[in-house]
Amino acid sequence: MNYSKVACAVTLFAAATFFTPAGAQTAPSPVATPTPTVAIPPALPPIIKYEQYVSAGYIAPPIVCNEFSACFPGNRYQSVVFRAAAEFPVARAFTAMVKVDFRRYGYPHYGVAGPPLACAAGSTDLSCVPAIGGNGAANSVGAFTARDWDYDVRAGFRVIEPRIYLSATYLQRTNNYGYPRLSGYGVSLEKLPDVDQILSLYGGAQYYPIVRGNFTDAAGTTFNLAYHVLRYDVGLTLKPSTYSPLFIDAGYLGDNSHNAGNAPSNITRSGPYVGIGLTL
Repeated sequence: MNYSKVACAVTLFAAATFFTPAGAQTAPSPVATPTPTVAIPPALPPIIKYEQYVSAGYIAPPIVCNEFSACFPGNRYQSVVFRAAAEFPVARAFTAMVKVDFRRYGYPHYGVAGPPLACAAGSTDLSCVPAIGGNGAANSVGAFTARDWDYDVRAGFRVIEPRIYLSATYLQRTNNYGYPRLSGYGVSLEKLPDVDQILSLYGGAQYYPIVRGNFTDAAGTTFNLAYHVLRYDVGLTLKPSTYSPLFIDAGYLGDNSHNAGNAPSNITRSGPYVGIGLTL
């Protein structure tokens, strides 16, 4: 054993103990700094935008097929479409909407001057118009411009994104040629346009099992005039930027009405349209 090294270590320890003041403390070991934690806030719920808009357009001469028109084009600048729609929340759980759709059709009936006359069975004369409840009977009718007005009101709930609605709908039809006012309830499935976007597609269909009204002829006989009605439209909206409140509205619309009782003929009306809209 190396006694000199042991003696030296003992001497150094004694010296350190002797020269350390009473009550003195050795320096504490450094404390590790805790790693800061960042609290991540919960994700914000998505911002739901509710749309309100109006639009109006011109229906390029529609093709009208009924007892007054043998599938001839309508008169220029006399057929129009107007729409207004609004979305709103219901009990913070659902999104609802209401919509109004108005269409006016103007088209010619090619007839001859003079009082109405009975037409021969199977006549192809354009002036001959089948009678309501006439079982094939027809009378000649003088030339005039026929006009039909359709009013459609819808209310429903959003069922699928984006903006697909299932709605109840009410349809009313009037005209300028003496036929009765027709009305009925139906169901609608449609996608509204995203008018906050530069380009958006939309479309829908409405079905009315029965649209009806009562008609009394010159002999005093009353007929219940009724149709099964399908209405439809498909189109797009286009705006210069997302900040613009104005947009172009264009598409194709129409309807098919099939005899459900005493109708002189089935009815089809359709045509392209273009117009302008405004977000509110």
